[in-house]
Amino acid sequence: MPKLFSQSHRDDSALDTPKAIADGITASAQAVWAWVVLPTRSTDELNTDDIFALTSAGASTLRRLLPTDAEFHFKIQWGRWGAVEYRDAEAARIAKGARGRITQGQEEYLQLGAARMADHDFPQRLVLLGIQIKVSESRDLPALRRTSRVVGGEAAEIDDARGLLVRASTQARAWQQRMAESSFGARPATVRELAWSLRRDLRRTTDWLPSGPIATTGEIARLHSGAFALPRPDHMEIATDDGIAYVRFITSAQTGFPSAEMELPGSEWLKDLSIADEDPDGPASPVEVSIRGRNLGAKEAAARLSKALALTKEQERESAIGVAQEPPEQILEARAVLPERIKEVRKGTVGMVLDNPVWIVEARSLVDLDQRTAGIIDSYGDRGITLFVPQHVQHVLYKESVLGDHLRFSDCEQFRPMTTLVGGWFHGGSQVGPGHGPFLGGVLGSTPGPFQLRLTDASIEGDPVTTAFVGRSGSGKSTAVMLAMIAEVIYGAYGLLADLKGDLSGVVTVASWFGVPTTTVSTSEQASGSMCPFRFVADPDEAASRSVDNLLLMLPLGQAELAEAHVRAAGNKVASYPDPADRSTWAVILELTRSTDPVASQLGSDLAEMTRDPLARPVAGSPAKDVQGLPTTAGLVYMLFDGVYGRLPSKTADPRNWRQGQRLAVMLVQAGFSYATYVAGRVKGLPKVVALTELHKITGFDFGKELVGDLARVGRALDVSLLLDTQAVAELVEISGLIDQVSTVCAFRVKSNEEATAQAQLLGLSPEPLVLDRQKRWLPGQCEVRDRWGQLAPVEFDYLTGEIQAALKTTPERDEVGAAEDFDYYDQVDQQDDYDDEDLDDVGDADDVEDVDDVDEHLVPA
Repeated sequence: MPKLFSQSHRDDSALDTPKAIADGITASAQAVWAWVVLPTRSTDELNTDDIFALTSAGASTLRRLLPTDAEFHFKIQWGRWGAVEYRDAEAARIAKGARGRITQGQEEYLQLGAARMADHDFPQRLVLLGIQIKVSESRDLPALRRTSRVVGGEAAEIDDARGLLVRASTQARAWQQRMAESSFGARPATVRELAWSLRRDLRRTTDWLPSGPIATTGEIARLHSGAFALPRPDHMEIATDDGIAYVRFITSAQTGFPSAEMELPGSEWLKDLSIADEDPDGPASPVEVSIRGRNLGAKEAAARLSKALALTKEQERESAIGVAQEPPEQILEARAVLPERIKEVRKGTVGMVLDNPVWIVEARSLVDLDQRTAGIIDSYGDRGITLFVPQHVQHVLYKESVLGDHLRFSDCEQFRPMTTLVGGWFHGGSQVGPGHGPFLGGVLGSTPGPFQLRLTDASIEGDPVTTAFVGRSGSGKSTAVMLAMIAEVIYGAYGLLADLKGDLSGVVTVASWFGVPTTTVSTSEQASGSMCPFRFVADPDEAASRSVDNLLLMLPLGQAELAEAHVRAAGNKVASYPDPADRSTWAVILELTRSTDPVASQLGSDLAEMTRDPLARPVAGSPAKDVQGLPTTAGLVYMLFDGVYGRLPSKTADPRNWRQGQRLAVMLVQAGFSYATYVAGRVKGLPKVVALTELHKITGFDFGKELVGDLARVGRALDVSLLLDTQAVAELVEISGLIDQVSTVCAFRVKSNEEATAQAQLLGLSPEPLVLDRQKRWLPGQCEVRDRWGQLAPVEFDYLTGEIQAALKTTPERDEVGAAEDFDYYDQVDQQDDYDDEDLDDVGDADDVEDVDDVDEHLVPA
């Protein structure tokens, strides 16, 4: 929009910082501010229609909830995720669930996770929104206050601030409650967050913060201690704990933004603030932003728009007098937009704001500062937004960016719809997971951070318990399953991983390094009859039903249809045996052989002969006397379906033509999965998780779809969390009712649009081209995650160490490094570097503790 007034406003009065701070409120002798934190919304990966709808809803919300004509202040600042805080918080969670005990292996695992978090030095965003509260007072009070400050000095100002804070608290709490109930889901900022923001403004580094619900006078004074800012023509030099920081304040030109609506998605001008070159001396913080403005009432907004329309008409006439006789494009654009905008404002369908955005960039040298500044200006220039560095007012912009101060420089003020401000998506980002749980990797996107998630928490929170890991071969999904399983069993869960292919045995090695009890079960080595349903299913009738299903799967399809009545009669007879020790699948076969019906007798003889096959013996063979059942205590069970992978039928083969080995392989998979899930359900008092891998080998068949669907439903009934690993996501989606049972999805790379469309369905997205292309572009180890709260974000799983990476390798040794499921987190997995706790700068750093990377040597395999 053209500038609507020309009077320069540059207020260089003394900095006005809070003299009193409480949860959600700051006050100086001059003004009171109410503050909320806008939590990160998971918006980076949403469909276009959803972005439009949320932008419209957010603009409507702010138009209602930002008081008309009162000054507001958006602050976007960046700290660092705390590795020490992660380790201590997770240690406390584990100890709470284990009656105060934590094992050495658990401590070591948390230290490794904390070390990786420190290596990545994830930035942590804080978005504050404040509004100035107008406190009613008598006309004599300002004069009395000025007099009292002269007489009483600083003490009187503090008393004034405290009094204003108390009187404004009711208004502040009412506004904060409305913001909490809005689409932003905001919450009052804590004293700690407000203090951190203030200290960040004044000192750039934070070594201490108050911890109570109200900051005392001494604590506020401590926040100001050591603050020193030296103004320069084009930057500020600010004293930090680590030396001088060079800080530059960048703003937009008077007509820096397009006069028309900015396109979404693609023009979210505050979405990605990691837009400057990295600092060669260390990770550079993303750009910070300060926006002060006013929410205009409809009458004032319409008047300003009418004035702007008149000005554009005049400029259009003047430009027509020139040689070209063609008005500039910007004038023509504004001339077309303004009449319709005036109608919308008068109807109350569009709100207008005056705002003053300022970008704050920091570096450790002037050369780096210039380089980062150029990167920011160029990046916004590519979006059609003109930024520049105002000269000789850097100190003024610095002051107005400080928490609790006021607007000081309005020469480059922007007059625009609220949707343009909200459409910047300062409150959006890439958010997934609850913010606690084991460190599994990194969240990518505009707000990178640690990916923490404990899958078995879903059951205790009443959510569906199935997690789907889907994607093509070599995308990293099986490795992600193993990493998730390792985290669960280290935290104290009962875990069972069923391996159809035979290349996931590294999970046992890694779990044992952390002291997890492990049991390896191979179907080819299982005792005869050890997986018979009569051994582990308490209800004899249910056991008989399962046993009959297994036996019928052993028969050719045509013979099974004719034999079903005979087998079922024999199964029911065995279920009625008075002594449970006499009941078994083998007993059902013997009942058939004893039958006077020659068809049944021959059937029994045929089945008895088949039980000699290693694929049938664990399920239907003569029961061995000494059978070691699966453990039902915390630890890891690795169940290898030996010899199955190469003997399963192809999806195109007619079931009537399946060979005996193919039928027995199918039967063993069904029986084994049922056995694993049922036994896990018998574990009491522990989180339980069962991982079923390579499901695409069976979901192409009707029996496979039914099996997986039944297991998902049974898993929830038995309080067993399921991890499903498959390449054929389209087949998974076709399973009736399964989507309703899936709480978390990890969607890795796929090849075809068909598979990408099925992934979109699992993720709850519309299969628009942007979504499909994204699902075909993930690098190995990267995926789109939808958690059980509906949040979406890209994630990259982390091995923690090179030794774990080597142990979990699923590709042949001759493959090149990086092939198949070998992947590196952020380009490579580094050896653990030494670092000091003082490097773990974050919003609210913890006190110094022992080095996080102090990990015992036995974690490195010989």
